[in-house]
Amino acid sequence: MSALKSVESARLYCKDLLRKYDYPSFLLSTFQPQRSLDSFLALRALNVDLALIPDNVSNTTVGKMRYQFWTESVDKAFRGVPPAQPVAILLNHVLESGVQLTKPYVLRLIAERERRIDNMTFPSLSGLESYAEKTYSTLLYLHLESLDIRRPDIDDIAQHIGLAMGITSTLRGFPYFISKKIVPLPTDICTAHNLRQQDLLRTRDVDGLQDAMFEVATRANDHLISAKVKIRDLKERPEVVKDANAVFLNAVPAKLFLERLESYNFDATEPKLMKKEWKLPYRLWRGF
Repeated sequence: MSALKSVESARLYCKDLLRKYDYPSFLLSTFQPQRSLDSFLALRALNVDLALIPDNVSNTTVGKMRYQFWTESVDKAFRGVPPAQPVAILLNHVLESGVQLTKPYVLRLIAERERRIDNMTFPSLSGLESYAEKTYSTLLYLHLESLDIRRPDIDDIAQHIGLAMGITSTLRGFPYFISKKIVPLPTDICTAHNLRQQDLLRTRDVDGLQDAMFEVATRANDHLISAKVKIRDLKERPEVVKDANAVFLNAVPAKLFLERLESYNFDATEPKLMKKEWKLPYRLWRGF
């Protein structure tokens, strides 16, 4: 297969992976500038693959071997000798096209996913935020780099949006985590609302659960509000800020989920929350 066909095949693979497992990112890809699209697809597909590892391996040891594969694959992609794996091929193509990505950011994403392979519990809300920063905020830092935007004020906005993304992703996945006998809500929040782990794992209707969900969701919304205010406070709006809107759009799926969660009185076990949001394409078009 020629190099050109190999890259195109890798691109299609990444798109399909997002279509199946990360539909918001698949939709977001249609709003990306052409020069950053391949980077967006490669990094979001990598994130999907990393997130799927715990469900696709028989034990933690095998899972860690898979994460090690990705660490080595990323290293090879940065050295110009990617393995015959679509995500690595597309990432290498991005780097060879002149896009300058920070390798430690990509490795941080892998390391945090590996660290959480059998421990998606958090002692505190700040612990959940730390996880969100090392995963979702890091993805947005890389997204900005792919657009050649390197400004501390815009990095700060991306951090807030990434924190909101990580928190809402955890809330959205609440039914899944409970099915795996994992309580992803921060322990300090559960304690404050007299929630016991055994009760959460045993039944859907638990006193205090919606209040706890509200408190965690409020923190995510606070980050979105902070991001919105900082965007409005940007003193200049040249092309660089216009390009950054492709990154700011990542806030839209998180905002929409929080609105839906509120409409169901912060009942994260509501089955309708798991359905695709038909409003999302329009909301992305409207922007953040």
